Amino acid sequence: ILAPDDQSFKRMPLTEKTNPDGYWGVPCEVPFTFKGRTIMHRGLVVLSGPMQQALRQTRKQKLRELQIALHQIRCKIVVGQKRYRSEKEINARIATQLKRSPVGNLLKVQLTTTPEGKFTLDWYMDGDALQTAQRGDGRYLLVTNDFSLTYPQMLALYRKKDAVEKRFKVCKQDLKVRPLYVHSDERIQAMLLVNMIALLVYSLLERQAEQHGLCLTARQMIERLSTLQVQLIEAYDGSRTWSWIETTDEQVLLLATILQVLNEKPRSVLSTDLFTRYLLPEGAPTQVDNLPNQPG
Repeated sequence: ILAPDDQSFKRMPLTEKTNPDGYWGVPCEVPFTFKGRTIMHRGLVVLSGPMQQALRQTRKQKLRELQIALHQIRCKIVVGQKRYRSEKEINARIATQLKRSPVGNLLKVQLTTTPEGKFTLDWYMDGDALQTAQRGDGRYLLVTNDFSLTYPQMLALYRKKDAVEKRFKVCKQDLKVRPLYVHSDERIQAMLLVNMIALLVYSLLERQAEQHGLCLTARQMIERLSTLQVQLIEAYDGSRTWSWIETTDEQVLLLATILQVLNEKPRSVLSTDLFTRYLLPEGAPTQVDNLPNQPG
């Protein structure tokens, strides 16, 4: 991962975005050995611009905090505060701060004694250590045995995992839902079920829309359709005509994509038993997605 230099990454941009928000890659081969047999897989060392900037900003903040802590030690030495009067005590305080800080290895600290017996505390940046730490910022390795994927596709598939993992995270932790206005366990469970179904619909809508070339979250779709207006014209003979008014090109494209997604999903007719009639309003089509036909 650390072998490629910065210029090697610039030869292969993986996204259209430029520095500092871009992604670059260097191809490589990764051997896998099992039971005496070695197979070479495709590898890609990725340099993430956003990750690199975030790591360096965090390191900068940690260095600032460490230098503030060292400056406080220096002030206590100057005033002769208790437990800061001997070289052993001062070195112990310095070692504690360096050990606690994740960037303690990047600073060189010197404690010197003047001819008058006073202590002087100084520190400076270890350039070699900083350069070594920065070299790995934003880099990670991707490996695949699918040789049909292009390198940008490898990165795109990897970046999609974050959305999937967050879906599972929602289900495995405390659910943040709207304020509870129900009290019985049954109604609380029912409300949570409705929220989970809504999240499932969000996820499926985003997935199906993306497969049709529309890369928007469900929340973004709702925002773009928030200004949509429907016009109802009722004639003397009782007939009604519904139409969209003042639609934008973006809204037309979004509606067309959503309708195409819905039309592609298979549907099965439900039996009109007591349970179905209780759930659905009168006159509503008794159809639901992906359920087998039930016996009458």
